[in-house]
Amino acid sequence: MPGNYFDWANDLVTIADALGYHQFGVTGWSEGGPWALAAAAYIDPNRLRHVSSIAGGSYGTFGADWATEYLAGSDKLGGFLALHMRPGFRLMYAALDLAAKRFPD
Repeated sequence: MPGNYFDWANDLVTIADALGYHQFGVTGWSEGGPWALAAAAYIDPNRLRHVSSIAGGSYGTFGADWATEYLAGSDKLGGFLALHMRPGFRLMYAALDLAAKRFPD
């Protein structure tokens, strides 16, 4: 279920145009890393002035969840949900967000 990186990069350019930004940067964290790198591959470097990939992971981005045996239980669940049940993935991270805000310590 790999994404279409070229179309995604074009979407970024469309959003930047709509916001009036001629130049912009992008940062991808974890599985967002490959998407940030795709921006570097497909967007004119005169427009895309900065790209960061922080702890870039691709264990689900390119199809099979090959790294699952090396992950903690919560990461395994997140990878499974991201690949097979997007609403469950969103719910999992909404719950983490709520817990972090409610119990900051």
